[in-house]
Amino acid sequence: MSKGLRYTEEQLAAITKRNADLVKGPAPAPPPQKKVAKYRNTPIEVDGKQFDSKGEAERFLQLKYRQMAGEIDGLRRQVKFGLTVNGQSIGVYIADFVYYDSKARRLVVEDWKSPVSKTDLYEWKKKHLLAEHGIEILETGHGKP
Repeated sequence: MSKGLRYTEEQLAAITKRNADLVKGPAPAPPPQKKVAKYRNTPIEVDGKQFDSKGEAERFLQLKYRQMAGEIDGLRRQVKFGLTVNGQSIGVYIADFVYYDSKARRLVVEDWKSPVSKTDLYEWKKKHLLAEHGIEILETGHGKP
């Protein structure tokens, strides 16, 4: 007669249950949560173009209609301006909109801003753009023109 291990029914049931749990593996991961945008904005597509927010898209449509009416000209989006110090590139500022205002007879660099998106880095780039290129940014957005 072999000298095998002997288990009671309860012990065998407990071992079987534990082994079954091990075979199943870890619990499945929960479904991924929808990523919340950095500034709680809702990205949107208008006219086949992607915008970071509904407000920015609405402003684009306003500017597009102003261009159609002849008030502005040369409307462009996401225009990059190089930033340098002592001849060394230190990054870029990307303007939401750039256009020529026919009435004011000047180039306008515009940025759609919400109060929370005015970061220290943005403020630094804004000052640097003015100092280096002589360009003042027109801020539009919540409660602004």
